[in-house]
Amino acid sequence: MTTQTVQVVEKIASIHRSIFWAYEENGLSYPIVSVKRAAQRNPGHKFEVYEPTGDYNTAPVAGKQACSADVPEAIKRGLMVWNECDFAVQTLFHSLQKQLSGSLPGTRVQWLSVDIAPIFIFREPDAGADDPVPAHSAFFITLPGDGGEFVVDFTIEQFGYGRERWFLPFEEYKAMTCDGSWYIYEYEDRGVDLQNAFTDEHLRSQRVMRELCDEVDWVVVQQMAESDCAAFMKMTYRGMHEQHRPKKRAYA
Repeated sequence: MTTQTVQVVEKIASIHRSIFWAYEENGLSYPIVSVKRAAQRNPGHKFEVYEPTGDYNTAPVAGKQACSADVPEAIKRGLMVWNECDFAVQTLFHSLQKQLSGSLPGTRVQWLSVDIAPIFIFREPDAGADDPVPAHSAFFITLPGDGGEFVVDFTIEQFGYGRERWFLPFEEYKAMTCDGSWYIYEYEDRGVDLQNAFTDEHLRSQRVMRELCDEVDWVVVQQMAESDCAAFMKMTYRGMHEQHRPKKRAYA
């Protein structure tokens, strides 16, 4: 498979990533006032553990603004996508499949589930006694013929990996991140059952992301520079999300 073909895959996946990060950067959460390095409860685990503490007595704020200024950038970005892997794959699976197969007929998208080897993890301060190896989800892309296999991972930063690692050949991804078993599923075997696992706010955001995927002019956005596309998606998502916000009732 040619380098140009791989670039097409990366470009289309990157646009979906911009849509997902538009959601993350506009989403509201309670401010994180501190993130402390915590003791590792399992001596056999080599990764670091961080415990974020939130301020639940104040108003939610958007994206990275939810972290105090002294929190390192890698930690901020990791917190934004913490526990969001299933939501990312379930939300954008069908659009990614549609756009890839439209541009590269025969391309297949599946659901990758992997026991990941993290650099760090986050843990609630009142969590249980163990720090299990995290189960993680990402997109598994198979190009037609012998074009190769790739992983698209929008939430890899929650485990301490750099943002540049979001798109990798499968063998490289597996060698870097896999800490045990990995499985490849069809959407129907994973995504359908998860629909009832999300909050109302998640479902509202999901509708916005899916509508954005349907309404965007893909010919135009594929010509955009990555930074321009990210800014466009962030602005467009914000406007669409406001339209989906529940209206306050006026009582006489």
